[in-house]
Amino acid sequence: MIRRLIRRTSQYVERTAGIRRAARDTYGVAWLPLQLKAMRIRQRYGWGLDESLASGLLDPESSIDLDATASPRETTRLQYLMNAHQIEAVSEDKVVFHMIANAAGLPIPRQYLTLMDGAMGWDHVHSRPIAPDSWAMPFRGLPDHVIAKPSAGSFGKGVRALERVGEVWRDVATGRLHSARDIVEQMRDDEEYPDWIVQERLGNHHDLDVFESPGLHTLRLVTFVNAHGRVEILWSGFRIASAGSAIDNFHGGRLGNMTCEIDLSTGRVEAAYAPLGDRPGVKRIARHPARGVDLDGFQLPWWADACEVVTRAAPLFAPLRTLGFDLALCEDGPRIVEINMWWDVPQVAPVRAILDRLWHEQPLASVPTNVAEATADVVQLRGNGRIGR
Repeated sequence: MIRRLIRRTSQYVERTAGIRRAARDTYGVAWLPLQLKAMRIRQRYGWGLDESLASGLLDPESSIDLDATASPRETTRLQYLMNAHQIEAVSEDKVVFHMIANAAGLPIPRQYLTLMDGAMGWDHVHSRPIAPDSWAMPFRGLPDHVIAKPSAGSFGKGVRALERVGEVWRDVATGRLHSARDIVEQMRDDEEYPDWIVQERLGNHHDLDVFESPGLHTLRLVTFVNAHGRVEILWSGFRIASAGSAIDNFHGGRLGNMTCEIDLSTGRVEAAYAPLGDRPGVKRIARHPARGVDLDGFQLPWWADACEVVTRAAPLFAPLRTLGFDLALCEDGPRIVEINMWWDVPQVAPVRAILDRLWHEQPLASVPTNVAEATADVVQLRGNGRIGR
């Protein structure tokens, strides 16, 4: 016990010292004023030292209104209260989510392969099982354009857009060629994510071609099921993948992509942000920095349809009451790529009023019994490794 405490204390001190050095090197000022500022931000708003640095809050030139934003810690506390965290696999495990969404008839990407470490997977193209040691074999029967991603991944970690080139596959982001066996070995070598899925690679609506990126741009709609079972859309954002990225995750601007806030009444861009580049944080922009496209007022396609899809879908996942739906705006309509019960928003998003309101919400009057029981059954099967398809 004492040794563990000493080790953890030592790790914390070392990590904090590293963050201090990074802040000092980034902003070129003494670490003590930055440390004092970070302590004030943590005490009043709940942002950790590393979160403040990564979000640009320690920047002496930062203009972020902390009274209007919310820290990740407070957002997570609210989500823990509002959602039945015992069934978080429904949103955080893509295998479980796909099973439920597919059974409910929701518009989602087609699932091609479910690859499970130490258990039988499933080839959805040919409706047959995949042995744990035969992951490479079904790649032969896949379409020419696919997405491979960890079943429990987040922030775009491990996601790869692949396209067939003869007998091998090209990684869209890097341009490198890999055999199916190479891809499988890389999956198996990932110590963090043992299970994987391979899905249809969705394309953007032609209105989004102006951004000239191979990546999929996605719309996030944050929903809430109130005490009477009515669905409210609380916040919306749109993420634009940069030209060299196959994913659109924002992650505080660290991935080079852009993020926008969307007017809920119109589906138009209300404010757009891009990474600062030379230091942590973001800046407000009016035009796409590389393409020159006007972003202020840009109209998203399929806005009304996207809102209708999440309004129909959200009650199906009760008692998960607040979810972040990520949707692709495709040529044939919106598709739900994934849902997140631990949804996040950009550090500049003015969501304080939303969270303040949710803290005073009442419990659900009732949860549809069939939904709750079916969800629990799926999670139990997934946990026992008994899901076959």
